[in-house]
Amino acid sequence: MLFWVLVYSVIWGSLAVLSGGVLIGFVLAVVVPVAILAGVTGMYIRRQLGDGLSEGTEATVS
Repeated sequence: MLFWVLVYSVIWGSLAVLSGGVLIGFVLAVVVPVAILAGVTGMYIRRQLGDGLSEGTEATVS
């Protein structure tokens, strides 16, 4: 990975590498909390509904 970062830095310049790092950091700072919130909310809803989520989803064979 370090090799490709160095190659990218030589081709595009070190400023582009630093900008990419800042962009990745910003995206992670936004995405990780949203993903955690969505996951916790989903687990809470599933726990509240219990087995009610799986009722009616099973196919019946006649």
